[in-house]
Amino acid sequence: LLAPADNVSTTQTSINFSWDDLAEAESYRIQVAQPDFENPVQILLDSTLTNSNIDATLTPNQYQWRVSALNSVSETAYTIRNLTISE
Repeated sequence: LLAPADNVSTTQTSINFSWDDLAEAESYRIQVAQPDFENPVQILLDSTLTNSNIDATLTPNQYQWRVSALNSVSETAYTIRNLTISE
């Protein structure tokens, strides 16, 4: 995962999530949870994309985001990062 970096704290609410392309990946699944995936209060984003980035607007809070690469045969384990948006 490229951006935002793990454990980043920012006041920006417009976030560009981006990651490296993976060889043989046909699509990517990105999910954003608040505050985390272990005890989610809300899943704010759950999308399957063919490109390796997406913009989202989030309110100040704590979040986890994760991405998995998929193709017609398999999918990778999720890579998870933490993000804090403060006021």
